[in-house]
Amino acid sequence: MKRIMIVLLTLTAFASCKKDALKNCKCGVVTDDKIENSNNFTLSIKNDCSGNNKKFYVTVGTWMDGVVGEPFCMDQIW
Repeated sequence: MKRIMIVLLTLTAFASCKKDALKNCKCGVVTDDKIENSNNFTLSIKNDCSGNNKKFYVTVGTWMDGVVGEPFCMDQIW
């Protein structure tokens, strides 16, 4: 019985670590999109790993791709 419990606990710990490893910390959910001063396009994104929000200044093409409430990835480290 002890061996079964140890195996189950080990598998559970491994499964939870694997879930965290699958998160891409350069991705998150778009929380806001704005145009500042007619030439500055911004996307605010909530990071999947940290939960922090960050505003990114992006090109108009990237801004058009970022839909509020949808997942989005940025190459910049945050």
